[in-house]
Amino acid sequence: MNRNMEELLEEIERIRVKTIRNINCDYDNLIMKLTGEEIIPAPIHMENPRRFTGTRPRKLYIHSMEHDVSTWSDVAYFLLCNLNVERHDELREIAGKFHGKKRMILGNSADGMERPRKIDDDLYFEVHSGTETMLILLMKIFRFVDFDTSDILVSVIDK
Repeated sequence: MNRNMEELLEEIERIRVKTIRNINCDYDNLIMKLTGEEIIPAPIHMENPRRFTGTRPRKLYIHSMEHDVSTWSDVAYFLLCNLNVERHDELREIAGKFHGKKRMILGNSADGMERPRKIDDDLYFEVHSGTETMLILLMKIFRFVDFDTSDILVSVIDK
């Protein structure tokens, strides 16, 4: 198989996975509407993380994987675990160097964090922040390691 054929097959597979995920989201929405709750799958974009304030996450879709989540710290955990697998070296390189205004955000230890969430051995993320701030911090981390977030969707309900 030549390179163009391989790239085309990868693109077809990516579209297939995305289509299946969208169908699952549509079914989840219908079920939630029937039960009185509405669930809305939406991409996480750095441009407007405020739109998620006042919502509660229910499902996180990363590529072809689906995760049940109930808090934004769960979302951060699964995203960073996925990032740790895909960009392990780059993530380790910035750990310990990524600070917020008052404390370490991504570190090699939990020292100096209010509510650390363990991602891996010697890798912790500070989850003591609001939804908007947490998403902004996650997107900054993704930018630092040049990670494409276009295949990340989160389904939410209003609190």
